[in-house]
Amino acid sequence: MQSKTIKLNIVYDYPVRWDKFMIMRDFIQNFYDSAGYERWHDSHAVETGTDYIKLTINNEGFDHEWLLYLGASTKREENPNGPKAGYYGEGFKMAALCAVRDMKWGVEAASRNWLIKVIRAPEIIDGQKVDVLAYELSDRDDGDSDTYIKISSLKNGDKNYFDSAMTSFYYPQNPLLGEKIYENKNAAVYCRSKTPRSSHLFETRGLPGKGIIFARLQLLGSIDADLVFAFHDFTPESRDRRSLYKNDAMRAAFNAAAECDAGAALKLLNLLKNKWGAFPKNGFVFENWYPVIFKLCEIISQDKSAAAEFKRKNLDLLAKRNRHTLGKSLMRSYSYSLELAKNLHERKFVSSAFVQLGVKYLDEALTASVRENFETKPDRIQKTRIEIMKEAFDKIIGPLLIDYSPPETFLAPVKTPLLIAEGKCAKYITNPEYLSKKTFRRSFFLYSVKMMRFYIKGKEVFKNCVLTEAMRLLIKGSKQIAKYDEKWRLVKNEKFASGEKNGNVRQDRQSG
Repeated sequence: MQSKTIKLNIVYDYPVRWDKFMIMRDFIQNFYDSAGYERWHDSHAVETGTDYIKLTINNEGFDHEWLLYLGASTKREENPNGPKAGYYGEGFKMAALCAVRDMKWGVEAASRNWLIKVIRAPEIIDGQKVDVLAYELSDRDDGDSDTYIKISSLKNGDKNYFDSAMTSFYYPQNPLLGEKIYENKNAAVYCRSKTPRSSHLFETRGLPGKGIIFARLQLLGSIDADLVFAFHDFTPESRDRRSLYKNDAMRAAFNAAAECDAGAALKLLNLLKNKWGAFPKNGFVFENWYPVIFKLCEIISQDKSAAAEFKRKNLDLLAKRNRHTLGKSLMRSYSYSLELAKNLHERKFVSSAFVQLGVKYLDEALTASVRENFETKPDRIQKTRIEIMKEAFDKIIGPLLIDYSPPETFLAPVKTPLLIAEGKCAKYITNPEYLSKKTFRRSFFLYSVKMMRFYIKGKEVFKNCVLTEAMRLLIKGSKQIAKYDEKWRLVKNEKFASGEKNGNVRQDRQSG
């Protein structure tokens, strides 16, 4: 038949602007979906000339009417041939408009017995002349039934956008993919290859890195690990989003990881060693690697062989708790365990996800007997300074507290002093550095704050009132504090420490 013009209901100056990468990507997408991601590598061929690129798909075809209607798509329904990258049914039309109008490219497509060229055509709307997007449709006379698209009138550098767009679709032979870790019909996990990613490809803000996220077969984000996660059953929440937000990228990684068997999960977990300490924050589920690590541990724990292998190779792990879930009393004890654990140089600390694999919480591993190895009693000079500090507190702030008993004091390698409850008693843990000659004011202030927070009972409003009054007393007692500071500095020999030169230093209370 002779060629005929088919006018589309898209006005030529329709205010949509796509860049060159987006145009190339959406042209490729239609042909990629025709072949399917499993056959894509073997079924397509690329021919390049001086100013054109021709992409051909062998033994695949579709009717040109799918290119006529905005929103027309075969890809939103369940497809027996697997998932598709397309969704909205507008990609080819918008890409064609931007290619011809903005980039001044020529666009020609063919399949089965038809061939179209993208053109502009005049139209009359309410008596006014306008231009619309149109196809010049004709029969093919070359005897060929392969499906192809040809983009011509390309300029220097335009072919780079096509090459980048070709790597933006998921298929096992994609040069961005390295060693396969796991794959099924729903998802895949690969190591990242050494092939650099194009700067045209989308990145996820907040997750910079070589890693890649494929969602619904398209590269829509990056991730901060040398891995590739592909989750095919992904429906975009917004048509206007070009790349995934951080939480969506992590959700896609989680869904892909959740498909792994125990062997693959173990391998993937080992590749993510630098993420083992990730903890959930701010109440958002997919804000970091914790859900992925938790799911991998869960999968491994359900396989005795994999779980045993992990435990055999990781005997040095201790799990941290989520401190936001602990009560105040447990928080103090846990903080102490955390401080002591920093001295266990042969241990590695991980998140609570690893408890599923038999890893103990660090506060459970640091039993009372183990803690005693870190704790020491103060020597006579240190003991005297502790007594001076407690006496100063008794005189200046003590009257505010009704049920107050000075805690026993121990020395340990802690960063800041801690006051923890042990049964009905309390124990004050401080670093020897806080008992040196020039540290009285800092030690006294920290001790006072710990005591007030520990012993004041009641609602927050009441506690704040008492703390305000305590601050007033500290300011008022500045002269007394100066005297105790001087007394503290004078403690420097055994005679003084034994109380022979200063009968005012308290020796009769239950401090250590």
